[in-house]
Amino acid sequence: MVIQFPPREQRSARQQQLADLYAFSEEILTLGEQGEWKQALATQRIRRENMDAFFSTPTSLEDSGLVRQVIEAILELDRKVSTMLYHQRSELVEEREQQRHNGRQLGEYVRHS
Repeated sequence: MVIQFPPREQRSARQQQLADLYAFSEEILTLGEQGEWKQALATQRIRRENMDAFFSTPTSLEDSGLVRQVIEAILELDRKVSTMLYHQRSELVEEREQQRHNGRQLGEYVRHS
């Protein structure tokens, strides 16, 4: 989903905050794709703080459509990150099981040598 933000110099402070929230979300996805989960988590915490600050004040009717678009886009990016995490976790579990299996086979080999 592509968000059509006003040009930077024409954005209100609220619109800039929204653009920043979206940028944090894109960065979390990029970091996840690179396997940089520790940095992705740190960025997610910053985004959470910024979201809390943003939503602590009411949204104007004028910005409500943009807010809706950004929320939907962030949720979509978060779904992608969650899917990545799930797959990576599954791969790690499989790898650990394979290592255990290999260790047992090595132990059997050594016992019969």
